[in-house]
Amino acid sequence: MKSFAPLLLVALCQVAVDAEPSSQVAPPIAAPAPQSPPRLSLQECLQQALQGNPSLQAARQRMVAAGGRLTAARALPNPEVQVVPVGSANDNPVIVTQVFEVLGKRKHRARTAESEKQVAEHELRAVELAVLAAVSAAYVDLQEAERAQALAEEAAKLARSLHEAAQRQFDLGDVARAHVVRTRLQVGRVEQESVTARGEVAVRAAALNWLLGREAATPVAPAEELQYAELEPAPELKARALTQRPEVQAAEAGLSARSQAVELARAQRNPDLFFQTRLGHDDGGGRSGLTALGLTVPGWDWGSVRGQVREAQANLAEQRALLTAAQNAVSLEVEAALRRLQTSREIVQRYQTQVVPDAEELMKMTQVGYEQGATGYLEVIDAQQSLTDARTALARAVAEHQRNVVELRRAAGEPFAPAAAGAQTVQGGEQ
Repeated sequence: MKSFAPLLLVALCQVAVDAEPSSQVAPPIAAPAPQSPPRLSLQECLQQALQGNPSLQAARQRMVAAGGRLTAARALPNPEVQVVPVGSANDNPVIVTQVFEVLGKRKHRARTAESEKQVAEHELRAVELAVLAAVSAAYVDLQEAERAQALAEEAAKLARSLHEAAQRQFDLGDVARAHVVRTRLQVGRVEQESVTARGEVAVRAAALNWLLGREAATPVAPAEELQYAELEPAPELKARALTQRPEVQAAEAGLSARSQAVELARAQRNPDLFFQTRLGHDDGGGRSGLTALGLTVPGWDWGSVRGQVREAQANLAEQRALLTAAQNAVSLEVEAALRRLQTSREIVQRYQTQVVPDAEELMKMTQVGYEQGATGYLEVIDAQQSLTDARTALARAVAEHQRNVVELRRAAGEPFAPAAAGAQTVQGGEQ
């Protein structure tokens, strides 16, 4: 067993922990690919999503449609031209009529359309906020997957080195064949984990591409390391969310639109002013005509106007309830995001201050013990696996924390930006 130590220690030097136990984890061993995919920063991904995401493009078209409805609502009713080519000489073959809605119909219709356009604008902002949040979370997902892949490849490299050392010692007759089999099993396990990690990177890259409006197979990689950024929520965050969340603003604009719709329904009882010109020929073959200015007065209501008013009033009451529901939903989302953020922050801090340092210390102790003949190579393998697991769990916890930061910003309606300066990079060995 003792003769196996030098070769094993040579293998372990690739992953030796040189720093004192701390909250930091060792940097991944870079394995440059022959053709690495283009690396995009988070800001570049956000910009591409704003331009290429199909959900955003659809929301922009809905806003254009709302603008068209507003233009139509503000316009005068189109003039009507009646042509009567067959009739007596006293008939007017051409009749031109222009209606003027002077008692509130056009005003309420235009105000309703203005509010509906505001609803479309706020809904566009809501879609934009949701898309940017999804892109930010997908970017973190890809960072996490790349970090897991780097750790898996590091573990596989060490396992292969240990197996080669065991094979050489077995060939020399210094160790039993069980050592070779045990290390070969370890190689198979960690290489399988490495393959799984590579597949996960591809899946998460495809998800990011989909949000950017690109082909799923387009090569892409994050230009930034996975970072742990502290975020101290402002005390007035909940109150601010109720004023700046586009869903609440859209519900408020919808309330205004429904209120104007009630007035528009009531205005159907109002008379309209009309101007009319009639052109024809008299019996002598000369031209005759008539120009008139009058009123069109609704007769009696068989129930259509009452029904429209009742429907508009019910829609208004519904919108009030929807506004309250939107406000309650925003408050709940902010509160839930705050709780998740606090929980994930505590988990990250525990890994940084306790779990990873303990795994690093165990690794160093095992190395020293093996060198002195107090421990065997199985303990070294287990210690290395524990360290890899701890570092992977730390990266997973940091990624979850960053996703919670994204969710809190979305819930509060805050703008999205890259990680703040001074954020800690989740690497191995230093931050």
